[in-house]
Amino acid sequence: MALIAQTEQKNVAYHEAGHAVISWYYNIRCVGVSISKEQDSFGAAQILGLFGKVPLKTHQLERELDIAMAGVAAEERIIGKKIRGWGGNDYINAVKIAAQWSEQTGKTFDYD
Repeated sequence: MALIAQTEQKNVAYHEAGHAVISWYYNIRCVGVSISKEQDSFGAAQILGLFGKVPLKTHQLERELDIAMAGVAAEERIIGKKIRGWGGNDYINAVKIAAQWSEQTGKTFDYD
């Protein structure tokens, strides 16, 4: 495992804490947060979410979406900018959740 600079560790901690705090807010269990240099990631929050496991109601999808984007939101709020651009897999997960939400509600996303 490669070493991560102290500043990067702090930034990753803020990012992963964002996921953990929002999951706590929604009473969704976070079993752990880690900071380690893996293939394409510097950290992970293990959230016992439901997305991809069972059909979810609209409000559950909205919560999963909030959790998915909470890391990037924490970076912007605490650090003042997005550190790693696309937030690792966060945006990919958010798009999948949003697509399911759109399919279930029949609503689309307007970009105007």
